[in-house]
Amino acid sequence: MIVPILAVQQRFTGGIMENTWPVSVPAMLLIACLLSATQAAAQDSCKLYNIDFAQKAPDAPYAITAKGNTIGRVLPPKGEGPKPRQIPVCIEPKYAAIFEKNAFAYVSNGSISILSIWPSSTKLQENASIKGFTSLFDALAYVVQMIPQIVEETIRGFLATILDAVFGTKDGTQANSAQPV
Repeated sequence: MIVPILAVQQRFTGGIMENTWPVSVPAMLLIACLLSATQAAAQDSCKLYNIDFAQKAPDAPYAITAKGNTIGRVLPPKGEGPKPRQIPVCIEPKYAAIFEKNAFAYVSNGSISILSIWPSSTKLQENASIKGFTSLFDALAYVVQMIPQIVEETIRGFLATILDAVFGTKDGTQANSAQPV
């Protein structure tokens, strides 16, 4: 039977006409809402970052670890085609601070470990990338290569702090006022 605005599916069961539409549509809407809410909750419960590998990214669905703790997971790469070099990762919010300027990743014992060459106050924004390596040897070669840059940045920061304390800040104010003798 067709109702003027809505087509209602009816079936005959045991001498009684039964409408199945009123039950099936709300059930489908409820399922769709629950799936949507679950996906939104999953997105809200993690921070998204990327790991850029020099070669193709590893295949396995690795856990992301730091200091022996599981802090996140690898997400499926976006799109089809050749194997990507960049993989998206979902990191628990309380561990997001690990993703900083000097952080890098390497594949080890079935996980991708996140390390920092030198602590940095520059935290990465969500969706930023860190370098990834498929072996510890490649990661150590990267660390050795970065040491001069890190030393230079550390010395510059230290000197800037001292100069600001002695001569004042860039806006013309003086940090230490002159004392009468």
